[in-house]
Amino acid sequence: MALIDVDKLTAAQIAKTIDHTLLKPEATPAQVDQICDEAIAHGFAAVCVNPCNVRQVAQRLAGSGVHVASVAG
Repeated sequence: MALIDVDKLTAAQIAKTIDHTLLKPEATPAQVDQICDEAIAHGFAAVCVNPCNVRQVAQRLAGSGVHVASVAG
């Protein structure tokens, strides 16, 4: 296994490893849209939300290359 030289990682490479997360049960639709827009702008890997927000996030992120993530339990 090759080691990664973290000093040579670019901001874009690091961003692709980040899941932008909003799990507050009281999150508003506007807040959910905001984290989606931030994830797209920064090139994050995914947006992680509660199951009740998955449809909104999937629609907002469609075609962006940012994935949808959710939690269970």
